[in-house]
Amino acid sequence: MEAGVTWVPDLQAETPEGVPAAAQGAPSAEKVHVNDDKNSIPNKALKQVVADLSKQGMIFDGVFKATANGSDVEALIDSMCLEYNTSIDENKKIHVVLDTTLQDVSSEAVKYFTRALELPTVSASCGQEGDLRRRLSWWENMYKKNLSTICLPRCVCVCICVGVGVFAYLPFSPQVIKTLLFSLYAVMDHKYKSLLQNVPTRHIINEIKFQNIANQLSTFKQREVFNYFILGRMDTVNKVLEAAADMEFYGRQFGWYAITQDEGNPSCQKCGKGASVLHVKPNDAEGTVVGAENPKLAYQFYYELFRNTFLAIGQMIKEESWPDMQYIPCEEYEENKNVPPTRKLNLLEALQQISMLNPGAYGQLMLSSNGHSHMQFNMTAFNVSLSDNSATEVGTWAADLDSPFITKVKPSVPVTQYTVVVALQQPFVIKYQDENGNTKFKGYCIDLINAIRNITNFEIEIYEVADGKFGNMDEEGRWNGMIKDLIDKKAHIALGALSVMAERENVVDFTVPYYDLVGITILMKKPKTPTSLFKFLTVLENDVWLCILAAYFFTSFLMWVFDRWSPYSYQNNREKYKDDEEKREFDLKECLWFCMTSLTPQGGGEAPKNLSGRLVAATWWLFGFIIIASYTANLAAFLTVSRLDTPVESLDDLSKQYKIQYAPIANSSAHGGGEAPKNLSGRLVAATWWLFGFIIIASYTANLAAFLTVSRLDTPVESLDDLSKQYKIQYAPIANSSAHVYFQRMAAIENRFYEIWKDMSLNDSLSEVERAKLAVWDYPVSDKYTKILQAMTEAGFPANIEEALERVRASKSSSEGFAFIGDATDIRYQVLTNCDLQMVGEEFSRKPYAIAVQQGSPLKDQFNNAILQLLNKRKLEKLKEQWWNQNPEKRNDCEKQDDQSDGISIQNIGGVFIVIFVGIGLACITLAFEYWWYKLRPQHNAVVEAAPPRTKSDSLQALNMMRSSFDKRYGRRQGVALAGVTNPW
Repeated sequence: MEAGVTWVPDLQAETPEGVPAAAQGAPSAEKVHVNDDKNSIPNKALKQVVADLSKQGMIFDGVFKATANGSDVEALIDSMCLEYNTSIDENKKIHVVLDTTLQDVSSEAVKYFTRALELPTVSASCGQEGDLRRRLSWWENMYKKNLSTICLPRCVCVCICVGVGVFAYLPFSPQVIKTLLFSLYAVMDHKYKSLLQNVPTRHIINEIKFQNIANQLSTFKQREVFNYFILGRMDTVNKVLEAAADMEFYGRQFGWYAITQDEGNPSCQKCGKGASVLHVKPNDAEGTVVGAENPKLAYQFYYELFRNTFLAIGQMIKEESWPDMQYIPCEEYEENKNVPPTRKLNLLEALQQISMLNPGAYGQLMLSSNGHSHMQFNMTAFNVSLSDNSATEVGTWAADLDSPFITKVKPSVPVTQYTVVVALQQPFVIKYQDENGNTKFKGYCIDLINAIRNITNFEIEIYEVADGKFGNMDEEGRWNGMIKDLIDKKAHIALGALSVMAERENVVDFTVPYYDLVGITILMKKPKTPTSLFKFLTVLENDVWLCILAAYFFTSFLMWVFDRWSPYSYQNNREKYKDDEEKREFDLKECLWFCMTSLTPQGGGEAPKNLSGRLVAATWWLFGFIIIASYTANLAAFLTVSRLDTPVESLDDLSKQYKIQYAPIANSSAHGGGEAPKNLSGRLVAATWWLFGFIIIASYTANLAAFLTVSRLDTPVESLDDLSKQYKIQYAPIANSSAHVYFQRMAAIENRFYEIWKDMSLNDSLSEVERAKLAVWDYPVSDKYTKILQAMTEAGFPANIEEALERVRASKSSSEGFAFIGDATDIRYQVLTNCDLQMVGEEFSRKPYAIAVQQGSPLKDQFNNAILQLLNKRKLEKLKEQWWNQNPEKRNDCEKQDDQSDGISIQNIGGVFIVIFVGIGLACITLAFEYWWYKLRPQHNAVVEAAPPRTKSDSLQALNMMRSSFDKRYGRRQGVALAGVTNPW
């Protein structure tokens, strides 16, 4: 920017026209003007002031100028000494030094120079208490009346950036970075320390590099800067806005603020719709100097300051309050020895009096203590749309060092937005397409970050990590996945099922855990237990069942033949057995019934009366006993064997087991029904029920025997050592996953210990005694993980979870195929949403889940507080319930997996119920047939006459006829009577 210094030599003046009476009669003056070489406005304003006052009668003996070239203090002092010595040599008295330098170091050099030589000074510069390089406290006490420091309008405009101004609309938090860009026109060197000293925000104050604005903005974006304040001329503002448009630096997260002294509004031809800037500029003023250059505010400030200074000096000379000035050359000055006498004057008071009489076009010069003097003026803030250059007034500001910003309409304020990188893992982060086809994310972690947003007030932009990895470090220390994006500052937050690991904590910061400890576990194919409604029939082979059926019919037929032809059977000796309670006639139907019921707990009932029939019955009973015992024993063995194989319940079991089977069992009770019904249909129902009861009792007996047997034989395997011993199930984690890294490192540790032990045992420097001690010592470290990793390598590592699930499902059975080793939550979700998978074993290598942020990021503390609040409010428990137990993808229709201690299931014993229903159905059909046969068969009508009373002789005659008929029927020989003995059986 621009600045300068001027000195005024002895001046005499006539009474200038238009000059206040207090200043009339001022003598001539000489001045020294010290200015920056690039600051042309003070030179032009000074030239016009001298011309205008000269026209009004003020006489100037001369103007000496010293030029400052940036921060080259030595050259500036040399230039000032040259002009100062020239003035002394020409015997011209210097009345005032006008300092309009812009650089702090140049302005300080001028003040040190004029303080040493006791020269009155008016400084148009920047600086208040607390500013950098403001170390002139001795000026305040010893020379404050000879020095008048008036703050430049451009320096006052900077104060609008503080919390009481536009800055108050932005969120003040440590993670929000704001950048103040300034050109040379808006000097900011002095404000590095004090501008935002008490504001809790990070900020960058940087000079605009016109040759490379794009790279400068790109650097700011890498530092996560989204709020930009531009201080400078209008053309500077436009260049920065154009460069921002090329880099697409407009949006909800960006905030642009322009503070200028120029008229008009910013313009940007490249800016699209929605791009806007909050522009603050001075209000238009009436009565400005004719011919004033832009910016008119700065020109008017210098003009009025110089004019009032000359008028004040002239007034003091006229009133004879200006002291007689004595000067010494620069080379004769010696501190504390050869110094000029102290001037007794009060230039500040004279300036205040003149300023009160000259209000100015924009406002009055408010003069007070050094560093607090400034010109009054008003500024207005407009929200300018860069697409159509329309402007809306949003507030006003009365320029002051601590004036509030008065708003009319709340301006659009950029939101604080962070970039969030996610890695997909259900149910923590799930990607889906909305109804408009846009990619969206949902899940436990998305709900968590939204809850944190509601507490800390920020917006997020989510994207999926390119390689789908959470983040692991290779042998060369290079990272991948979400951790790499945090290190490269592509993202502010890494969100997902991210485990806290020691190596990750070295490069990123983790919040407090938001989830329980999660380890590694095993996913296997769920065993499919074959079921059969007629499983009770599979205990014996079909040939055996056919033989039993054939034996049944043959025995029944044989029993009927023996009973039919045996002279001792009931049907051939009715009179002999007429007093017996059981009068059972074994026709073919009754023989079939007897053989059937003899196999059931009901029993066969009354046996045949004849010896031959009873022998057949006894033989059948022995046959039935053996068959029943064999069936029961075989069923018990069948169910017992199905439980002897221990299921895989841990990673150790997985390596040892080779076969998993399940078989259901059931419990029931025996019964007895007493005598069966006499009718055929009733007996069919009874027979069916007896068969049903027989199978239930046999099944219960077998199941109880199997249960008690297995409870003594089952020894669960819970050792990880068993993993390397099994061979039928292959197992592996996803390539380069955290589980893969875990096994690699465990194997590496084993190998390292092996190398240590080998070097120690083969060390030639050991003594014979020490070597003897090692010789009897077996290798002390297990190579379990080395073998496991080798088996995994042979099996092949799946590339992703989809491939792992495909290989698990492609397994021949649960006892042969592939088992996936991975993150427990990942596996638990697959089991939750799939009925053909199961999680096996306990978790190991457990670690917490947390949110990762960039190292040193202030987000860590904010997130910690938010997560703890959510934890105290039990919000995290609700999220877990929502995404696990109440998950809409949860399968509630999966069949319950049979436990080996459960009873026999209906799927296996249901055939018994089918048998009884079929039997009942047949009984119903038989009942209908019996009813029809009895009711609808042809009836033979006969006339029945009353029989005469029977005498004793009639009864004896009938009995003789029956005996004669029996003898004739069975061919008894003549003279041989029927044996007079009873059936010995």
